Formats: sequence, C-alpha cells, structure tokens
Amino acid sequence: MNVNMKRLFLLAAAAVLGLAPALAQTPQSAPFRVDQVAIRKALAKSDADINDPKKGPKAATWIARGNQYLRAATAPTDGLYMQMPFQDAVNQYGEAEQSRVKVGQGEYDKFSFPFFDVYGNNGVIMFWNPKLVINPNAMQTAYDAFAKAYELDNKSAGRVQDGLKQVANRSKEVGNNFFYLGKHKEAADAIALAYDAQIHPAVAYADTMAAFNAGFLYAAANEWERGLKYLKEAQKYNYGSNGDLYYYLFHCYNGLGDMQAAKDVLMEGLQKYPKNNDIVQGLIMVYSDAGSSSREIVPIVENAIANDPNNAFLYIGLGRIYDMLDEPDKAIGAFEKSSQLAPDDYSSFFNLGLLHIKKGDAMQKELDKITFTNQADYKAEAAKVNAAYARSLDPLEKAHELNPEDVQTVDLLKSVTFRLREDPAMKAKYEKYNALLQEMKASEE
Repeated sequence: MNVNMKRLFLLAAAAVLGLAPALAQTPQSAPFRVDQVAIRKALAKSDADINDPKKGPKAATWIARGNQYLRAATAPTDGLYMQMPFQDAVNQYGEAEQSRVKVGQGEYDKFSFPFFDVYGNNGVIMFWNPKLVINPNAMQTAYDAFAKAYELDNKSAGRVQDGLKQVANRSKEVGNNFFYLGKHKEAADAIALAYDAQIHPAVAYADTMAAFNAGFLYAAANEWERGLKYLKEAQKYNYGSNGDLYYYLFHCYNGLGDMQAAKDVLMEGLQKYPKNNDIVQGLIMVYSDAGSSSREIVPIVENAIANDPNNAFLYIGLGRIYDMLDEPDKAIGAFEKSSQLAPDDYSSFFNLGLLHIKKGDAMQKELDKITFTNQADYKAEAAKVNAAYARSLDPLEKAHELNPEDVQTVDLLKSVTFRLREDPAMKAKYEKYNALLQEMKASEE
C-alpha cells in the first residue's frame, strides 16, 4: 500500500531545511557515559527476583523491575528530547562528527555521538538513532512488569501509573524515531505500546491519536490485523481524523480480502465525511477491482469532483469506472481532463491512448459485420476506424516521453503505426517504434 505519510501526527515539528551553524563545545565536568555493566547486573537480579518464591508475588518487585527495564531502555539516550538545540546536545554529550545526510525523503543535519546519532534542521533535533541497545525488549518488559504489579496489588496504582506514563512518553519518542528512519513496523509497535500503556486501568487515558497512528503505521507496513485492532480503538472513541480513519480501515479490510467490509467501511466514512476524496478513491478501487457494473459509484465520484474540480486522480477514477461500464466516450473525456490537470502523469496519457485503441477495435468489429456493395463505401468507413486509432498516437507518444522504459507503450505505438503505415509519416514511425521495441525486448533477455 502506498500510504500518504504526511498524515502521521507524532511529536516532532515539521522539517525546516537549512544548514545548522557550527557548534562550539562547552567543557563538561565529566563525559557522558552509560554503565552497561551495572544496568545488566540490575536486569539479571530482577530476573532472579521475580522467580524468587518470596519476592515474586510482591508488587514492589515488579515495580522495581519496570523501573530497571525502563532504565535499560532509556540510558543510552538519557537527556535527549525532540526540539533540543544541537548546541545543547554538544554541550551535554561532547564532540560529535557533523554531516548533511538524506534520510527517507528528507535531508537533515546529522551529529554522530558515541551512543547515538541525532538528526534535525534549523539548529534543533527532530529524531535520533541509538547505536547502543542494551535490551531490545526493554520497553515492552517494563510495561509488562508494571501491569503485573497492578494485577498483584491495585493499591500500587500510583507508582504503576508513573511507570506506565514514562513507558508511553518514551515509546512515542521511539515511534517518532522509527517513523523518520522509515521503519514503519517498528514505529507502529512503539506507538501501539504507548497506547496500551495509557489505556491501562492505572492510567485510564484513551490516547486516540496514538491508536490512530499505530493503526495507520501497521497498515503502511501491511500488518492488516494489527492495523484493524488499533484503528478500531480510535474509531471506538470517535476519532475520525477527517475521514482518514475509514480510508485506512478500508486498506486493512482490503489487505485481508474482506471486500464487503472494505466497501461497507468506505460507505460509512463517506456518510460522515463526504468531502474526503481518499474515501472516494477507495470506493473506485473497490468497484474497479471487483469488476462491478453498478452505477452507484458514478454520482459519488461526480460529487467529489464538484467539491474538488482540479483533482486529476478523481477524473482518473471516473474514467476507469466509465470504461468498466463500457461507456468509452465518457471514459475518454475523463482521461482527457486528468491529462490536462496532471500533464506529467504517465498513466493518464497511457490510458487515454489505450481507450482510443479500444474504441477503434470496437469500430473495426462492427465494420467486419457489414457487407459492402462497393469499395468506396468500405474505404470511407475504414477511414473512420483508422481515425479512431490515430487519435491514440498523441497521448501514447506523450506517455512514452514521460516513461520511455515502458515496453507496453512502445508495443502499442508500433501496432497503431503499423496499421496506418500507408501514410509515409506513419510508416517512418512504425519503423522507429518497431526497432525500439526489438531493442527493448533484446535487453530484457
């Protein structure tokens, strides 16, 4: 699934590209260090304590375990926070190697410290990547420990609440980091843990934004079941995100192959958010993929176009629907409009050319049924068919210009120009595209 990642609302501010000034280091009283030996000893002691017949049943043992694993999770990046000035990081953690790097679709200033790399722009940190991970399951283990303490003695709720709030806050930071690093599954796991920590009875706070983000990220990672779980949590608390919730629920149901549920959730979303064009595009996918001949989608798409008349993708969807309904002229009109609105969109031009070819094929089929009494009448009708085919050339040549590596486009251009080769100009084009097609096929072997 190609998910629009701008829909994620985490803790970081928007990126502002710009070079950070050179940073001077303020002398530290002591270098930043992580006592891994002490932390690992504390974790080993906690492992022993929970299996001790006397200590294991006590809530205090589990609260101590939660705090120890929290420490293991956070110690390597202790003190870091989003929007922290780079200068403060240098002052706190010592000298760092500086560079300008590309991460995902963004470009950032990178400061490389011994235990982590930080990234940001405009002089502040936006996210970081730890180099030292003491225990990869530390945050989940901390959550489990606090939950166990509450199970053993709900009078410990105050201390459990403090621990779970720390788990939630730090997990959101981890999720933010993974998101920027392009690790959607890991980001989803972290945000889901933050939601679970906050919804726990000791905290009892339904962070619907966290639920939505977790579900959205699971959907982006094609984790459909978990995506449904957290999106439904957001839905339970009426967090619609202007209709985007329903669009991502659709993708989860679609990923699971439940097309009826996918359609139903889109229709529900459309009722509540009639101006959300992603929902409309989802419905177009449902009807197109299912090969349905129902016309109920047409007024939905037309209404969306009325609300957003410059949206090329809605016209593409409308063209697909009209093609499915076997209304070629309306389909051609829709793709002509999409190609005008999106002059760099290969698919609009390719489909427009293909529709002209399909129309020519249909005309030729009808022509073959007619018995002519003279050659002149036949030539007149054949000329009309050839004119239909000829109308495919401009959009197909534009599609080829936009995507010169596409073999199918060249193959269609060869076929059409071969049919029209009695015209010397068309014969020259045929020879050009035929030669190009042979080269492209040879390179694939």
